[in-house]
Amino acid sequence: PSFFASPPQVAPSKTSIFAPVAIAALFAVLAAVAAMGGSEGELLAAALLSLGAISLPSGYYLASVASHARVERKRIIAMEAEFPDALFQLGRRVAEGVPLEAAFPFVGGRMKDSEIGRLFASIGGAMATSGLSPERALFDEELGALRNVGSRTIRASLHSVVASAEMDPRTAG
Repeated sequence: PSFFASPPQVAPSKTSIFAPVAIAALFAVLAAVAAMGGSEGELLAAALLSLGAISLPSGYYLASVASHARVERKRIIAMEAEFPDALFQLGRRVAEGVPLEAAFPFVGGRMKDSEIGRLFASIGGAMATSGLSPERALFDEELGALRNVGSRTIRASLHSVVASAEMDPRTAG
């Protein structure tokens, strides 16, 4: 199933394209004005402004995308550091006979100040509000809570928990 698929990549940045386009337009207008004079110095200024019209907006856009990727990577590292504790708590609840639909929000509530706690709470919310099975609430490509989590460790472990809970809740715990 989807378990063997590659994890989702870091989502593209929501950076607006307006700022780089505005910078490019400004430099293009300045280059056109500088080129009107026709002397060597003015043509050199126009060439430099044209180069700026290409490089500055591109640099701005790439820097904003890279910044988003760094923030997302830090979030994933934090989730992976907190995951063993959350997985232990989830396993204890399931071993006590609590269904996954109730165990995820319970653990999410106990770890509410952590990245993994927020993820578990959203998984529980997805199951409660949409009526999705644990498998779909976690791994569905459109609705699954893990669709934007790029951690293979978390995906693989939760896939094992869901598969175990479907067979025998005692084994899953």
